[in-house]
Amino acid sequence: MTGVCTSGGCAAGWEGDSCQTACTAGTFGQDCTSTCHCASGGSVCDVMIGVCSSGGCAAGWKGNDCQTVCGSGEFGPGCTGTCHCASGNDVCNVLTGICGSGGCEAGWKENDCQTECSPGEFGPGCTGDCHCESGGSVCNITTGVCSSGGCEAGWKGVSSCSLGEFGPGCTSTCHCLTGDSACNVQTGACTGGCAAGWKGSDCQTACSHGEFGPDCANTCHCAAGDSVCPADTGVCTSGGCAAGWEGVSSACQTACSGGTFGPDCTGTCHCLNGNDACNIQTGVCTGGCAAGWKGSDCQTACSHGEFGPDCAHTCHCAAGDSVCPADTGVCTSGGCAAGWEGVSSACQTACSGGTFGPDCTGTCHCLTGDSACNIQTGVCTGGCAAGWKGDDCGTVCESGEFGPGCTSTCHCLTGDSACSIQTGACTGGCAAGWKGNDCQTAGVPSRFAAPFVNRNFSSRLRCAAGWKGSNCQTVCDAGEFGPGCTDTCHCANGGDVCNKTNGVCSTGGCATGWKGDSCQMACDGSYGPDCITMCGYCYLGQTCDRFDGTCPTGQEHLCAAGYHGENCDQGCNAGTYGYDCEDNCGWCTTGSTCNAATGICESGCQPPWGLDMCKEILAEVTEHPDDLSLPLNHPATFTCVSLGDPLPTLTWYHDGDLVSNGDQIKINTAQNSTTHTVSSTLTINTVKREDNGQYHCRSMNGTNSDMSQQATLAVLERPEDVTVRLTSPSSTTLQVAWTVGFTGNLDINASEVTHKRSDETSWGPWVTTGSTGTEGTHELTGLSSATNYSVKFRVRNSQGWSDSAEAKGRTLTGNAPSNSPLGAAIGGTIGALVFVGVVAAAGFFVYRRRLPSKEDAPLRPPVPKRQNYKDDDTPLGAIGPEASPVVKPKTPLRPKRPRHSRTGSGRGAKASPVPIDFRQPIPIASLESEFARRHANDDQLFNEEYAALPKVLGKEHAEAYYDEEHAPKNKFRNIIAYDNGLVKLAPIDGVPGSTYVNASFMDGYKEPGKFIASQ
Repeated sequence: MTGVCTSGGCAAGWEGDSCQTACTAGTFGQDCTSTCHCASGGSVCDVMIGVCSSGGCAAGWKGNDCQTVCGSGEFGPGCTGTCHCASGNDVCNVLTGICGSGGCEAGWKENDCQTECSPGEFGPGCTGDCHCESGGSVCNITTGVCSSGGCEAGWKGVSSCSLGEFGPGCTSTCHCLTGDSACNVQTGACTGGCAAGWKGSDCQTACSHGEFGPDCANTCHCAAGDSVCPADTGVCTSGGCAAGWEGVSSACQTACSGGTFGPDCTGTCHCLNGNDACNIQTGVCTGGCAAGWKGSDCQTACSHGEFGPDCAHTCHCAAGDSVCPADTGVCTSGGCAAGWEGVSSACQTACSGGTFGPDCTGTCHCLTGDSACNIQTGVCTGGCAAGWKGDDCGTVCESGEFGPGCTSTCHCLTGDSACSIQTGACTGGCAAGWKGNDCQTAGVPSRFAAPFVNRNFSSRLRCAAGWKGSNCQTVCDAGEFGPGCTDTCHCANGGDVCNKTNGVCSTGGCATGWKGDSCQMACDGSYGPDCITMCGYCYLGQTCDRFDGTCPTGQEHLCAAGYHGENCDQGCNAGTYGYDCEDNCGWCTTGSTCNAATGICESGCQPPWGLDMCKEILAEVTEHPDDLSLPLNHPATFTCVSLGDPLPTLTWYHDGDLVSNGDQIKINTAQNSTTHTVSSTLTINTVKREDNGQYHCRSMNGTNSDMSQQATLAVLERPEDVTVRLTSPSSTTLQVAWTVGFTGNLDINASEVTHKRSDETSWGPWVTTGSTGTEGTHELTGLSSATNYSVKFRVRNSQGWSDSAEAKGRTLTGNAPSNSPLGAAIGGTIGALVFVGVVAAAGFFVYRRRLPSKEDAPLRPPVPKRQNYKDDDTPLGAIGPEASPVVKPKTPLRPKRPRHSRTGSGRGAKASPVPIDFRQPIPIASLESEFARRHANDDQLFNEEYAALPKVLGKEHAEAYYDEEHAPKNKFRNIIAYDNGLVKLAPIDGVPGSTYVNASFMDGYKEPGKFIASQ
């Protein structure tokens, strides 16, 4: 026997011709033809089956006998290592895991691509540097996306900021003078300075009011204030340049020159000492105004009757002020006015030497000398000289008259022509009955006048003028004159100069307050001696005191509007008006003044002043708040600027609600009375989601108000409220459907999904779905059938990834879609049919219970006519202990939703709505508006309406409801029908409680009992 195996070779573990040699270390199997792949060497390899007794399989091999080469993506001892090659599993060395080409896939590094990226690294081979504001720990090692906090300054996504962007997430905009390339992407600092309209180290601060240009280095000069000065160009959008500046197209940067001043340099200087003495803002002249001009700014032309520098001289032209040039005062025609002479020297010399009248051409004839002569009128204080009469003593006595004022009568023998008009002496002697040098002494005086009737009706004689007494033998005393001396003299020089016959004053004229030939007429509208002075302008048109010209006191005012002075005879000075001239005119057009009585600027106003008196600037928002889009917890500031005088009040509103100062909200206001502007800023310290919405400011002065444009605040957040639903369209596929409830006010720019079997602990890699919408679907394919899976889904916007949403699902078994929509539909349909059948059967049973017997009543009793029942006020508890009152909810109909949950947010409440009668029906056309009305103020009216509902049943309804025979028909003890009108059914004989049903009639809008309400 040889022991040689004639067929089949040696048994496992043996080799040799006679199969007597055991396999050498590292071989096994029949004839030892198989090679062991044990990690610990051939000595641990079972020579029969190749199983490694310890240490497992060598690198690159797996299986029970370590004879299976590692699959795609596997490597190392027992193929337990997972390859991470950027170029795919085919380039992965099954022994070492080293990638033959392309390097490591994203998220992995080192020679064998088995080390995850360290914090701050990402991408293939971890060669990418993370740029997350919150640090490397929030950086996705695969994509570099920051899960929270956004990108650090200078970065967005995985790229550095584009030109013109900077800061975290590149959300800020550069403002560089020399272009975006000069902008530091981290800080925003500009090489070469800030662009026009911006300032600050990062050029992010807008120019303050009154600044413009690069780095805000220039100063605005706009007449309407800084609000109309664009921060970039400085060119005034309205109102032109401010006083002292010109050049609207060049931003009003040129100071006035060449004798100009004021807004846009449109005013012309009128200075006595030349243009250099003129203030370019106000026109005020050092050294006074030039001839023909007056006022603080020398812009007011001389009034009629004024001329010379500062209009300090008074015109004296006979033809009136119109012929008096305001510069020289030389009368162009008509000569000098009465009392003045010297045409070539502007009629500034008063008459003298007994002259009066225009150009002093009249000669005075005054009894007491030239000093008593009025140089304008020739009227003589003390009366006319002998031989003269008339108001101005310029008329020679007529024939038969003589003496001062021609008040004496001639008595000449040969007629009046023989009488001296000065002395009364008669050439040829006195007439019969007269004697004396002036023939004024009666020879036999007649002292009686015509008879008169005394009180006793007896006829008596009346004394002649100049005489009195019972026998008319007594001459009138001084101060008396006329028949019987019954009249009183009113002579300026006393009674001694009063003619006892006719009362004419021989010298001095009439006393103060009197006028007329015999001074018997009281002044009316005038005052003083002979009433020659006209009254001033007294309040309410009253006349002045006829003696001293003063206006009546004890009134609200002394003078009429537009006048002042002791006798109210002086008009208001230019620039003032009103009673006693106490008010200053408004901003009338340049060179004009207001109406002295009313203050109205009849020529219009200087911009921006308005209304009749040019004293107010109507409130107007000139700078509106801008829209803001800011990340969560960042500060937000809105700015509003308004023009107005009086300075307006600015208030802020958020979605129509008043906003006020609080812990998180600060409102700052700055006033500038010079520019008539108010600037207000609303700052939210850290924006929250509830701060989203519309903001605007309101400007108000007096009864006028103006609203700014609406500005939108969008608070930027990571997405939230992601929901995921799984369905299985086949045994190897799960369909992932998602909806994003909150996008964070940003577009979704990426979405990813990952999954694992439910019995596994490790999740697979995140895989992009390619969708950027707020809803969509994605299929996971190549899954195992009839297997439970867990799926996570997340979406991303520029603020980061949302929290992942997880769902669980199971793939179908084989091709049977037991949980498919079709299966659900079939199951649902069958279930519905079963339910309908049960309900129908139950309904039929109840219906049969309600029906009377065929002998007692028809199968279907007639529907009863409604019977109206009135409830009383008996409380439910008074009917029985089982009575169960209606339970009022513990909370209002709708929960309150405060806009800001933070304490002190400053949101104000709206005014309470007007109370209404809840019993009145609401027309369909008014339903929407009535709903809004009740919904206001956190459902105030809804809650009041609910509180007004009765809390107990009426007696009739309660008795019916709790009747033992009715109880089986009341399904829910705490749910009862409305107690408006109980429905009663037609009775069924022999059926107790057949008339009862837990239902009530309900009125429609126009038809009573239109509906029935029931359980």
